[in-house]
Amino acid sequence: MQEMLDYGFNQLGLNKIWLRLEVDNEKAIKSYKRIGYIEEGILRQDRLRKGVFVDRLRMSILKEEYINIMKGMTR
Repeated sequence: MQEMLDYGFNQLGLNKIWLRLEVDNEKAIKSYKRIGYIEEGILRQDRLRKGVFVDRLRMSILKEEYINIMKGMTR
């Protein structure tokens, strides 16, 4: 995951990397929070899954946040 963030911020020049995942995917949500992603909001009935509309969570990390996390890891 760190390689993907590094590529996006340092090679592509992105300021923000975001994702959407279903709100019931608790393991993934925990994992993304652990590496610095922040919850931005719920996208209500955003995806049709097995005939039922489900909510999805939007999460993101900013370049500034990523840099601060990387600085903390090198100390």
